[in-house]
Amino acid sequence: MMKINDYSEQLKKYSVWITMLFGLWVVPSFIYIAAIGSMFSIRLERSTDKEFEKIERNLFEISEKSTIEKYFKSRFDTLLSKLEQISEKSSAEKIEHEIKLFSENFPDKLFELFVFNKDLKVLNNHELASEAAFIISKTSEDLLTPLSLNQTEKNSLFRLLTNPLFALKNLRGPKGRMVFLGEIGNSSWGYINLKNNFGILAFLNKSRLPRDFILKKVLNDFQSENLSFGYSFLSGEIGLPTGMDKSFTQKIIKSFELGHSERFFDEENLILLNRLDQNSILIGTSKQPDFEWNGLLVFLFIYCFGSFIFIKHSYKKEILNQQIPLSLKYRFPGYFAFSFGFFFFSTIGISYLFYLEKIEDYKAENNSQITKILTEIDKGFEAFLEERLNLYKQLTKKMDHSALNLPFIKKILIKCFDKGFFDNLYFLSSESVRLSSTTTFPTELRRNLFTSGPEKGSQVESLFERGYDPTPFQLDLYKKCSIDPGSFSEQILFGNINLPPERFEKLLNTFVNKTGVEAMKIFNSSKGLSSSLKENLLNLTMDSLFEEETREFMLASQNKRDEFMLTETNRDYWLSYFHIIPGPDGKAWYFIFLFHNFPTLEHQYLEKIFQKIPDSLKNGKLYAVSASKRTQNFPKIFEYRKFEKTLTKLSQFKTSLNESVSLENEEQELSAMKCSSLKNYVLIFLQPANFFEQKAFHFGIYLLTALLTLGIFGFLLASVLLERLVFPFVSVFSGIKKLEKKDFSIRLSIPFNNELGKLGSAFNKAVALLEDMEIAKVIQSDLFPAYFINQDNFTIHAINKMCQSLGGDYYDYFTIDNGKIAIILGDVSGHGISAALVAGMAKAAFCVLIPKYPLDPDIVLDKINLLFFNLLNKKKMMTCFLGILDSKSGNFVFSNAGQSYPIQIYDEKNPELCKLPSNPLGIRKKAAFQKTESDISNSSILLYSDGVVEAANRENQMFDYERLLETVKKNSSMEGIALLNKIIEETEKFTGKNSFEDDLTMLIISSKKGGIPKISST
Repeated sequence: MMKINDYSEQLKKYSVWITMLFGLWVVPSFIYIAAIGSMFSIRLERSTDKEFEKIERNLFEISEKSTIEKYFKSRFDTLLSKLEQISEKSSAEKIEHEIKLFSENFPDKLFELFVFNKDLKVLNNHELASEAAFIISKTSEDLLTPLSLNQTEKNSLFRLLTNPLFALKNLRGPKGRMVFLGEIGNSSWGYINLKNNFGILAFLNKSRLPRDFILKKVLNDFQSENLSFGYSFLSGEIGLPTGMDKSFTQKIIKSFELGHSERFFDEENLILLNRLDQNSILIGTSKQPDFEWNGLLVFLFIYCFGSFIFIKHSYKKEILNQQIPLSLKYRFPGYFAFSFGFFFFSTIGISYLFYLEKIEDYKAENNSQITKILTEIDKGFEAFLEERLNLYKQLTKKMDHSALNLPFIKKILIKCFDKGFFDNLYFLSSESVRLSSTTTFPTELRRNLFTSGPEKGSQVESLFERGYDPTPFQLDLYKKCSIDPGSFSEQILFGNINLPPERFEKLLNTFVNKTGVEAMKIFNSSKGLSSSLKENLLNLTMDSLFEEETREFMLASQNKRDEFMLTETNRDYWLSYFHIIPGPDGKAWYFIFLFHNFPTLEHQYLEKIFQKIPDSLKNGKLYAVSASKRTQNFPKIFEYRKFEKTLTKLSQFKTSLNESVSLENEEQELSAMKCSSLKNYVLIFLQPANFFEQKAFHFGIYLLTALLTLGIFGFLLASVLLERLVFPFVSVFSGIKKLEKKDFSIRLSIPFNNELGKLGSAFNKAVALLEDMEIAKVIQSDLFPAYFINQDNFTIHAINKMCQSLGGDYYDYFTIDNGKIAIILGDVSGHGISAALVAGMAKAAFCVLIPKYPLDPDIVLDKINLLFFNLLNKKKMMTCFLGILDSKSGNFVFSNAGQSYPIQIYDEKNPELCKLPSNPLGIRKKAAFQKTESDISNSSILLYSDGVVEAANRENQMFDYERLLETVKKNSSMEGIALLNKIIEETEKFTGKNSFEDDLTMLIISSKKGGIPKISST
């Protein structure tokens, strides 16, 4: 017997010791190890992201260098530099040798290459007439001079090109560019450049260039020990990076094309896919970054060493009963200091990683905010267009009242043209007579006429630099009006300009005349007026090239008059505005068609934006940039030069971009977004790269201060733990032991006016309360009604069984005005005193509120829910069913707050659940409770707490709703309390117990008629 007791005591010791280790060491250690592991994982993830960014940067450079323009431009530039090193008097053989070495690196007959000297004499090919090279190399750099060649010059150029005028037109402008010439015979691209002594003229035949030739050359320059690159064409041809499996590559390419991801992993590599163009994909790989094992191993060593010391001393103390030389007063703070120090220094490392992560969070948050602001700027253009449209409506309204005053109408139109409100005007009379000139003149060219100072000419220069090619007609008109800009607007709109209109002008004039006539006819017809409009031969001729556009304009004349219509042709956008001016007789007199070059309106909108930058963008610099030929750039004209790479990246199937860049000798963070409303623009915002470090600096100071405060607090806390914590807890533990033995005479004496002192007082009060439990049980029984109700056509019975002395189930019924009966069944979470107190509070609230709202149980529940939420602070909740029964008519109005669904019992129909989903009281401040109205004059209603359906047997199976329904069905002939007792009997039989783990309460409303009720929700 003694041995058994010893074994039991030893087992108890081990249990206490293991529990102590688990609580004081294992759980905190697990939390910190998990946190540190998470931080190491974050570091690994960040390293992976940086490696992917490195691959992406390389892929972008590859895609840039893989274009024909970049690749061959760099090669021809290199060749020209080598030629410059040759003496001007050197023999032609040296030049031929250099060209031969250059050509050996390319496919045969890929290009025709001509080298000329500073006198424009061809040096390497005497079969080509020097005159042809002279004509091309001397192509006018005065871009405002129309291109013209005499027949002799054309014949010379035909020896080189099948379409010399087209090629020459494209080759104009700055030298040293690869220029796309279209497919004109054997030449697809051209290059011309002239340095000090030599020049190069080259024509490249793209059809002789293997599709992967440039790509392979460029990829070879980017291969390294850690990085490898490849490609894949949609046709199936593929060049794999080093070490990649073909089947795996095809699998990830398919996933990439479906839009699942751009980033992939295999066993050793990181893999990134980017599109080169619509038909090809670039593949980049890099070795996966290594996990930082060194730091983790150091941490684990410290952890294991600390664990060994702690376990060793605790084992000696708790199991072997060996006394440690240090007293508890020193030992406990020592343990605390060691443990606290271990976790404190771990926290320093975690905090540093958290600080780094915070910087990334600032970046992400900032990027999101900047994108939102840029989007708002973009969307603001729509409001600008709406303002412009309203302005037009106001102006045309003035014109409507001045149909007899044609000079006044012209004055308004000239004024609008001066302000750049439109690019062209078509003014048609009802006689089909054009009252305005036929000149389309871009606003960007007009704007330059009135510019003074250093900006004079720069706007036009920026247009030509990007490849904009105005017609000779426009250039001649520009020069003519530059002489006398004062009369410019009137000359353009209503003057007699003796310049031959371009084909585009003729076609536009044709279909606008036709559209105007039709629009005025429709206008007269809609007014019920006969039409006397005349059509001339010009109206009757339509060009097939503009058939679709004409159809759009004709449709617009019917349903978009006095509205903007957006048209897209060859990636150019236009806005049109139609208006008809009626005469005094009500018939259409004039047709106005305002033709907008879309960049005109974009320019005017952005000028307003850049005059007042939003305050939210003051910490950086905003740009509006476009590589489009016709668009201005902000805040300076030539901003597009600075952001060429950004524009290229955005053109590669991206709508936004966030990256670190080096601009103007400064590291900066760039956020760029393609616009949707501003169709020609990209909005770019730059911030200093150290902006986020500065922003995080204050956070770092706070973090450091917190860590220092924590360290000081830890050391101070160790000195007072013994006096203020250890002994009081020992006293409390001793009292609990006596309380377990039902010794209610124990009282604690803790002489501190703090939480421990209050704990001692609370303990003493709790002991006294336990003695008063029986009294409290009697008091709680008074919460329930003493009698059942038998009133008019209904009887009400209830039954309650508690699992403890005090419970949280609550039911009540009492009569109110006009023969109505209030019926309540609720269940407070938990058991014991707290649940009983909440139930008592609920009874008081129901007794006060129900008489005030006798027909609105939902309002009563809403008010009690707010009361519970404010007073109980979610520490307790209560499910509740509240109904108001008219005992004469059988009308039953009720609401449910999370209580178990009631069961309806009929005479000739199976009982069924009334599903009333809702929320318990005290969980949410604002909870909606549905009021339901039912006629139960011919049925009965059974209410019950969840203790009925959740009663479990020894196999942990619950009684559940099906068994409850089956019990009610079999015993539906029973009435009132008999049915309730039967349900309890069946429950006890199922569980095999005569007591329950949860409170059990049931209430039945029995109709004296029976039948099937009709229910409707309000």
